[in-house]
Amino acid sequence: MSDRCRNSIGFIPAGPETFASSRLQVYLPLQQLLEQHAGSMQLLRRPSRRRKRLGLFEAAAIYFEVKRRGIGTVVFQKVHKGTAPLLMALLRSAGTKIVYVECDYRKRMRFSRHVHAFVAPSERLAQDIRVRTEVPTICIPDPVEFWNRDSLLTRWQPKKRYRVIWVGHRMNWKQIEDLKRELRAREVDSFDIVTVSNHPDADVKWSLDAVRAELSRADLAIIPVGSDLRSTMKSHNRATMFMAAGVPVIVGESPVYEQLVEDGVTGFVFRTVHDLTNLPQRLATAGLVDRVRAAAMERAKAYSIENVAGAWRQFLTAEAVV
Repeated sequence: MSDRCRNSIGFIPAGPETFASSRLQVYLPLQQLLEQHAGSMQLLRRPSRRRKRLGLFEAAAIYFEVKRRGIGTVVFQKVHKGTAPLLMALLRSAGTKIVYVECDYRKRMRFSRHVHAFVAPSERLAQDIRVRTEVPTICIPDPVEFWNRDSLLTRWQPKKRYRVIWVGHRMNWKQIEDLKRELRAREVDSFDIVTVSNHPDADVKWSLDAVRAELSRADLAIIPVGSDLRSTMKSHNRATMFMAAGVPVIVGESPVYEQLVEDGVTGFVFRTVHDLTNLPQRLATAGLVDRVRAAAMERAKAYSIENVAGAWRQFLTAEAVV
């Protein structure tokens, strides 16, 4: 096989660009990579909806496309059901390197025996996969896709009531509902929480346009964090989204954000609802929030698409993979 073919990469995403994990872990990095490696990287599948399962005919078509083009590495992004493990096994036996991208804690990973390397967007998840599968695993974070650097030109103004945005999947709905219930019970009325989600009870139905519109209107953002395994291994992408937009972020105390959101430095951290009752006083401290916003946006630069694509490029071109 020629070096050009050996170094070519094929991607199999689980969903369309509207599917957040596929957009952040395949489409955005791939778009950036293609600017420097046109022709050497390509999509092997472009689903119109989320589909983690491969059918027999679809898997066969991908197999023959990989062999026809001499693709050296195939990246599966959350596609592991149906005939996907069989396709991994066949490609591996034919000399193709198999990479699997996962962003959630998964109890069963039997297909890992067909995988040469895993990629995860958080260090904790990467460590979990590495230990449980004994397969080489690295962390490549999700990129920030929306920046609003001009937001720092407007100085922070304390208010009696703040518009607070929460963005999340319906699976995380209980976290924000529990928090809102506790705030009501303590009669904390400084925060009007606006939910953006695919949950039927959300204030705003989730879409990229809706998220961007609400970011431009928000005073603050909040991310309560659960203590279950799935929650503690999640990506930083929601926090970095707020940080890059210049929206001060409030996060629940958790190992997920301890290296990213430092209380009073790059954001605000709460342990209990009692901490939130005292937060308005801190928000009124002269100059504090403006310093936090500036430091948060600076820290978010590590998650730029240029840096993330660079990490992908280094990984995919390493001898261990290709």
